[in-house]
Amino acid sequence: MATEKVIKSIVSLLGYGFTIVQLFASGAITFRQIIQQGTVGEHTCYPYGLTYLNAVAWIAYGVPMHRWVLVTINTITAFVEAIYSIIYLVYSNEPKRVIASVMLLVQIIFTVVLISLEFVVFDRDHSSQAREKTYGLLGAFTAVFMYGSPVSDVVTVVLT
Repeated sequence: MATEKVIKSIVSLLGYGFTIVQLFASGAITFRQIIQQGTVGEHTCYPYGLTYLNAVAWIAYGVPMHRWVLVTINTITAFVEAIYSIIYLVYSNEPKRVIASVMLLVQIIFTVVLISLEFVVFDRDHSSQAREKTYGLLGAFTAVFMYGSPVSDVVTVVLT
């Protein structure tokens, strides 16, 4: 039984790892171009900031339930997306830098709010159902925006 659980965890981690590597590879290519060109060009910061928010929400969901594969993958995702957000901020021009700064501030505030929820609200209320529902809804909510964020690139290109 324990061996089966270990095998499932390893296979899950490998599957998620493969997916994450593919996702990061596409972002790495984009950011390599941004660094080489010295500008973000037509890219927006929304996909990177919103992916960070989604990852942090799923970390908050997974930690209390000891879902370590979920936590591991999303921790890596949050770290990489934070780096992407900072690189975007550094290489953006003035109008985009303001938006990127606000997005980075939203990322920081969202992280602080989730940590505060855990230690202030859910520390007193030991209801795992309330915790699961809150973090699950936040994860689903941020996922909708994360998956919709590439549309902002298309809209930006069409409108300009």
